[in-house]
Amino acid sequence: MNKKIVKKLILIITIIISLMIIVTVGSAIKIKNSEAYPFAKEYIINDKEVHEKTGDILAFGSFPSGLIREDYRKIKAQIEIDVEGTKWSGKIIVIMERSKDSIKWKYKKVHYL
Repeated sequence: MNKKIVKKLILIITIIISLMIIVTVGSAIKIKNSEAYPFAKEYIINDKEVHEKTGDILAFGSFPSGLIREDYRKIKAQIEIDVEGTKWSGKIIVIMERSKDSIKWKYKKVHYL
């Protein structure tokens, strides 16, 4: 292969990997700074069902993910957090919503991966 082609290929791969890292970190920062994240974390810490599955929470992952959607009446959130517990470790997905005229989030469902 020509040296120019190899250099261009390496540059393209480097750019793609850099963009993937930027998007991942940016998404984690956006979710971590959202109104929904503290509620999801508090729910995981305080819910009896979650505690039975995980045991005591030892640590949370550094890169939460998820999505937040708004319509004209409600804000819906799905927050995915890596959790390390004494009995179980994995990803917990907390689904919640709140009306636009309220500051209180309501828990809807939890999933364990």
